[in-house]
Amino acid sequence: MATIAAITTSRKRIAPFRLLRPTTVEALCELKRQWPDALLHAGGIDLVSRMKAGLAAPAVIDLGALDEIKGVRHVGDVVEIGAATTHWQMEHDELLNALLPAVPDFVAGLGNVRVRVQGTIGGNVMAAEAGYEMLPLLAALDAELRFIDWRNGARRNVPARDYGVEAAESAYLLGVIAVSLSGKTVTWDRSLRPQLGLIAALDWRDGMIVAGFGALTGCGGVWASLALARPLSRNEIAAASGAIAESWIELLPPLNGLAGLSCDYSRHVAQVLLRRAITRMAYAPT
Repeated sequence: MATIAAITTSRKRIAPFRLLRPTTVEALCELKRQWPDALLHAGGIDLVSRMKAGLAAPAVIDLGALDEIKGVRHVGDVVEIGAATTHWQMEHDELLNALLPAVPDFVAGLGNVRVRVQGTIGGNVMAAEAGYEMLPLLAALDAELRFIDWRNGARRNVPARDYGVEAAESAYLLGVIAVSLSGKTVTWDRSLRPQLGLIAALDWRDGMIVAGFGALTGCGGVWASLALARPLSRNEIAAASGAIAESWIELLPPLNGLAGLSCDYSRHVAQVLLRRAITRMAYAPT
């Protein structure tokens, strides 16, 4: 019989582990306290690949039966998306399509059908892969990530814009993503994916643009708010789109080595993408 060490170095086989299937968040926390080194399994897209590459653990906790962190709910002025909700479920969810159509529209362009059917929104965020796109979208939407501390069940809420691509502290499990129903127009450009992409948003109030945000994909958590000195009309923001994009790019960290592209070229392309996005959103229906 092959040893665990031999299996973990084979890059083909997964080392033996105990599979645990809690049905409540409380049971999940208790199992994590008993098995602090256990891995969490939702869609398994990234986890299985990493385990085939040598990642080993004494136990794997399957999140598939945790209704609290699955599905889409309308609660007050926010939409709550469970972290274990698959991309496919989000893409076809009636509530999400009615209240936040930009989210299922965006998710429909993730990967391929297999990835969308199996992968989850929480897994996409927590994998902390620089090329993944859900965290930049959630940042553009000014979403809130709601974590659970498995040590004591306490809750911790973190704005997506403050999270970055680094993994959360190991004691925290992502349970729910909350997205406000405030008036936003969202657009994106994937024409240069996987090297570089853009997600942008404008905030509207009483027919005027009062704030904006731009996030890049393909390079992790690289984003910044748009510098708007005052509320702008559609025509005003369209006319100022070049200057706004130029000031936005100066707020971003260096883009050196971005997928083999030079820093100057990456910055130029990002600036052009944002300028075009602002113009599209300025004249989009609200």
